[in-house]
Amino acid sequence: MNKKLVSAVIVLLFVLTVAGAGCTSSPTTTSPTPQAQTTQTAQTGLMLTVTPLREATTIGSLSKAGTGNKFVLYNATLKNIDIKNLDVNPFWFDMRLSNGSSVGLDLFATVGSQGYFPMTNATQPGDTVNGTIVFEIPQTAVPVAISYNDLTHNATANL
Repeated sequence: MNKKLVSAVIVLLFVLTVAGAGCTSSPTTTSPTPQAQTTQTAQTGLMLTVTPLREATTIGSLSKAGTGNKFVLYNATLKNIDIKNLDVNPFWFDMRLSNGSSVGLDLFATVGSQGYFPMTNATQPGDTVNGTIVFEIPQTAVPVAISYNDLTHNATANL
């Protein structure tokens, strides 16, 4: 099994344990999210739909954006079109910015958000998984796309 994946699963289990242990949330600072259309593409048996939710500088008690950064929150819906026994994992999301760089999902901010995107095993054709995904980006960055890529299947939604 891939070392990165094993490490990610261990971190997720730790975060879920901490999140479920009765931690309280601090107030979240938010600002309106610029209007963006929900877009979707179907590739390699998956369809990804993303909708912007909001921007924030803090999420729960675990996550505070670094100086000059912000969190951007999206609702992601991943539909399994025709893949048997597909395992879905939030670690496989990433965001492309207008300057050409990519940013991976912020795990702590994602699991600290309400309705976060769950890890789901053995989805079947027709199943959908949805929830909140969070990325930390520079205040001036412009997101252009969100991708889901598990190294075998992928889908991209342009923002």
